[in-house]
Amino acid sequence: MRAFAQTDRFVSEVQARKLRPAYVFVGAEVFFRKRCREAILEHLVTPDLRDFSLYEFDLAEMDLAEVLDRARTPSLMAPFQVFFVRGVKNLFGRGSNEEKLAAIEAYCKDPNPAAVLIFVADHISIPADPRRMDLTDKERYERIRETLGQYCAIVELARVEESEAVRWIGEFGATREVKIDADAAPNWWTLSAAT
Repeated sequence: MRAFAQTDRFVSEVQARKLRPAYVFVGAEVFFRKRCREAILEHLVTPDLRDFSLYEFDLAEMDLAEVLDRARTPSLMAPFQVFFVRGVKNLFGRGSNEEKLAAIEAYCKDPNPAAVLIFVADHISIPADPRRMDLTDKERYERIRETLGQYCAIVELARVEESEAVRWIGEFGATREVKIDADAAPNWWTLSAAT
């Protein structure tokens, strides 16, 4: 199941604690973003230390330099820190963005080993068939791959074909010894992505 492969790989890296310094989650598929986030919370963030190890920033509200400075600074309270950084489109606004991208590259070359940056590019919609991607989204995605993709791992969060979703739900239910009616699976997928 092609649509699930990238998030499966990311979840495996999280479970094995073989992380890259930074990732870019590209795409608006909520189910996959939620799945990746849950893996991070389960394997990297101790529940009682969540206030000291899990951070959410938006580049529309906070300067990138401050985010990177916080990521570089080891925590005295938590063994590992996770930084979710939304507003990736602000890295590609008007004017020169080379300074911002150079700062991310510099961080990735000399990262804090007890931290991971997750850039969230949910302003891009990737359909199940990438050939049908909107031209604007395609250009934005290519720009991210050509710049951030040089030093950050890209995790594509694309929409899923209904048949793939139904098959995945059946397999998932079987691992939990739950039988799911194939006619109900598309409704379950919609509900689980929305919550």
